[in-house]
Amino acid sequence: MCYFYVMFNVRKRTQHLPFDDRRNVMNSIVDMHFTQSLLDFERTRDREIANWRKQTHLVEFADYFEQQWLKGRYWRWQLYHNPEGYVLTNNPCENLHGGLKHFLQRRKHHMCRLLEKI
Repeated sequence: MCYFYVMFNVRKRTQHLPFDDRRNVMNSIVDMHFTQSLLDFERTRDREIANWRKQTHLVEFADYFEQQWLKGRYWRWQLYHNPEGYVLTNNPCENLHGGLKHFLQRRKHHMCRLLEKI
């Protein structure tokens, strides 16, 4: 599962929370994402989930996050699952699209001109 999809869904789920709580939740998830090993991830996860559970208005979100993104079907969104230097997206079309944008310098061309340029 793509990390950005996780963040998108978490952002939708936390819209009703105060700004500081949303920022803390997002920072916690970023910390979990950028861990370097399984042990480091487990320590960070346990610490952040415990912090969320201390705040009564975040208990429901902690349950959601744990069930959906840690124990559910989509659990491989952390960075340490991918070898260093490998692509971080699970969709090859996104890689191709990004390469084309880089090659064409993000300019829009007419289809004939585009095919000539490629």
